[in-house]
Amino acid sequence: MRHLESQLQAVLEAVYRLERTFEVADFRIDAEVMQSALPQEGTPTREALLVHVEDDETHLALFIADEIRHRAAAFFSKCTPSEEHLDAALVATEGVSHFVYFTFCGEQQERPVSQIELELQAEIDKYLVLRLACGLGGPALIEALFDRFELEAGLSPEAQERYQVANRAGRRYARWLDRALSRGDAPRALEDARRLYRKSLPAKLEHIDRRAA
Repeated sequence: MRHLESQLQAVLEAVYRLERTFEVADFRIDAEVMQSALPQEGTPTREALLVHVEDDETHLALFIADEIRHRAAAFFSKCTPSEEHLDAALVATEGVSHFVYFTFCGEQQERPVSQIELELQAEIDKYLVLRLACGLGGPALIEALFDRFELEAGLSPEAQERYQVANRAGRRYARWLDRALSRGDAPRALEDARRLYRKSLPAKLEHIDRRAA
């Protein structure tokens, strides 16, 4: 379980053929540090990527609650899709996805990354991790990932729109990937996902529109 984040990082790096620039485990913080960093009400209780920019330096920290980590580790040890453990696996994967994509855009593409880009890429990453690492797929997985989507209470209208756009676009692309993988066209599907990973948000959305047409 200590290596959960590192294992997820390795899966994403293998899928997208990324060079490792940072070890995610070095940036993990626990609930106590999280609470001290964000002491106000509304502090995330499950997962958060903290970003602080000061004097042209960017400081990162990844929080994934211990309960989430334990349940996610239990899920990935057997890849049994119980609803409780699946939810934890998705939360953990999302956190690591945010870290990997943020550092990739900053270090290898030398560009800033928006919150909606992080959310959209995480939607796609969650599908690919479960499909490739656990062998799950088909309509049942698409439904579990995208059709049972619920927004947390108290989100701002801007945040709601961001999550909704990411969910819709992620679902459309995951369906295309699922069809390609199901008919045995994994090389094409993965190469397409790698190209998508390296695109800006407008180019990503245009690419997804073409695939979903």
